[in-house]
Amino acid sequence: RMKEAVDVPVTIKHRLGVRSSERSPDDTHDSYDSITRFVDTVHDLSGVDHFVVHARAAVLGGLSTSGNRTIPPLRYAEVHKLADDFPTLGFTLNGGVDTIEEAEKQLASGRLRGVMMGRAVYRSPAILAVVDARIYGEDPSYLPPRASTAAAAAEDEEDDTSEKRELRVGTGGGRGGVHYGQTVRGGWAEGHGHPPSFVLNNRHEVLERFSAYGDGVIQSRAHLAHLAANPQ
Repeated sequence: RMKEAVDVPVTIKHRLGVRSSERSPDDTHDSYDSITRFVDTVHDLSGVDHFVVHARAAVLGGLSTSGNRTIPPLRYAEVHKLADDFPTLGFTLNGGVDTIEEAEKQLASGRLRGVMMGRAVYRSPAILAVVDARIYGEDPSYLPPRASTAAAAAEDEEDDTSEKRELRVGTGGGRGGVHYGQTVRGGWAEGHGHPPSFVLNNRHEVLERFSAYGDGVIQSRAHLAHLAANPQ
């Protein structure tokens, strides 16, 4: 068994249930009773005592992978109930938690062991900068503005024109809407197959241009995202 073979914690990540299609009336494997049986069985057979629960059902037919991350309704209450019904086990809630505020809301009951923020973090890694202060109550460390940090980095960056590097930045899909690439042996590797919006000669210029936007733009984007997620 995994727990016997390693010295690190072993967790189980799962959904609240499984349905054959989005509108399937068969809830044999998508009910609270079925998920409690699952947790009980896995714990008894494996000894695993920490479950990371995506608070949605998995739809096996008719939905894409991305659709499965957004279309099945979130059922946070069932994850909290699992924590109540299995007090000796730990439960981490996953799914739809995109802000520190939402994470704080889910953790407020004190019943969960944690909250998992996945894609929200790679879209905006700066979220992690406030976790220690907001979640664990530690004194916040000094957080220099990101644009100022970029400007300082630009001053220190040396232009390497001998390698004829170029960094292409395009707005669009993908991770955070930015695509990076670099010339390699005279060729070009474009991320996700999207054509670049513009070409910057080197990393120095990228940092310099980013610093010109200022943190106000970044904060405005976060504010707009919050308004979109919380319509009045």
